[in-house]
Amino acid sequence: VTHTGDGGNTFDTLNVASFGAFVNTIHFFDSQNGILIGDPVASKWGIGITSDGGKSWHPLAKPIVASGSIASWNNSTSWVGDNGWVGTNSRQILRTTNRGQSWVSVKTGTNNQNSLGVAFDNDAKHGLACYQPVSGNGNNGMTVSTDGGASWQQLTTLPAANIVPGSVQFIPNSNTAILTSNMGIYRTTDFGTTWTPIGIPVSYLADGADLSISRGQGEFVVSVNSPNNGVATYHEAM
Repeated sequence: VTHTGDGGNTFDTLNVASFGAFVNTIHFFDSQNGILIGDPVASKWGIGITSDGGKSWHPLAKPIVASGSIASWNNSTSWVGDNGWVGTNSRQILRTTNRGQSWVSVKTGTNNQNSLGVAFDNDAKHGLACYQPVSGNGNNGMTVSTDGGASWQQLTTLPAANIVPGSVQFIPNSNTAILTSNMGIYRTTDFGTTWTPIGIPVSYLADGADLSISRGQGEFVVSVNSPNNGVATYHEAM
């Protein structure tokens, strides 16, 4: 983990390998308190916390057991207040309601093995998750939750047939979610019941793209970072 306290002029490198094999995501609840989600070490989840703005990181006082070959994915995490969700490679999504001090594992279904994208609305109840096969294991698909991730149901109303869902995120303070895929970028305003496309450059391939969404005065901005085509940005009034 790297840390800067002077706006990026200098950085410190902090070794967390003793409790996190690979850091997938970092999230801050405020300027001082944060959490990192890493892959397991010695059958314990690689979860670390900081209370000094990231100057130091420590494992949980009571580490969470990680069975078998379970691991999380880059950026497959969502946070709303003290509630968090983490996608895994093992047909389950982890759920916490206390800033990661304790976690519950929730099954996602036999075919939904690799949850590469997870997103929740600001109500912390409605969520969407994206799945893809990895190394021949698992299927393409999406699931929806209406109870804060306590359960997940298969989403049958995908934007298009044979679509490969990528990343999904909600626009802050709205019910609108944005989805990247191998067939373009889509939005839903009813938690996946219906979808509409968002226009992108004809030559831009959104497959596997990561999302960053912000909302300012009177508009939202979607930035898409694709390994194939770099960054594309979309603005819309709201």
